[in-house]
Amino acid sequence: MKFKREKALLFILIILLGVFFGFVKASNEMVIKINLVDYKEEYEIYLSVPEEINLGNITKNNPKTLSEMKKINNTGTKSLIVTTSLKEPYDSVFDYLYLKKYGDSNEYKINEFNLTVPSKSNRSFYVGINLTNFNKTYDVNNINLNTTLIFNAIPE
Repeated sequence: MKFKREKALLFILIILLGVFFGFVKASNEMVIKINLVDYKEEYEIYLSVPEEINLGNITKNNPKTLSEMKKINNTGTKSLIVTTSLKEPYDSVFDYLYLKKYGDSNEYKINEFNLTVPSKSNRSFYVGINLTNFNKTYDVNNINLNTTLIFNAIPE
């Protein structure tokens, strides 16, 4: 009987060893790790634009207006590509806003405008609105509307 017991314990031991060594696998892969330090390009983005532009009174008889020349100033250490967008929500009348670059006769919709501004310099632009094809009506006259134009800057 002692022999059967030893045989059973040996059998269990062989099973356990087989299971243990069965989970250990050989691999042909190795993980390499490094920590990069001081590889980030250092630059500063400082962009300034006018706080407000008033396009004045716009009427059906005079549906187009253009601001006086304004400047985008880049006082940072990297040239920037500046794009624009409107802060949500906004009235549909502002879909008719456009921007012009100084020296360029093209009118750019807000989401199509981009301007390169070198570091430590500025670029001029104009903001306008053309309501020639605007058909929305309002319940009151002399309505004061405003929106926020966002200037997005990414390093060139």
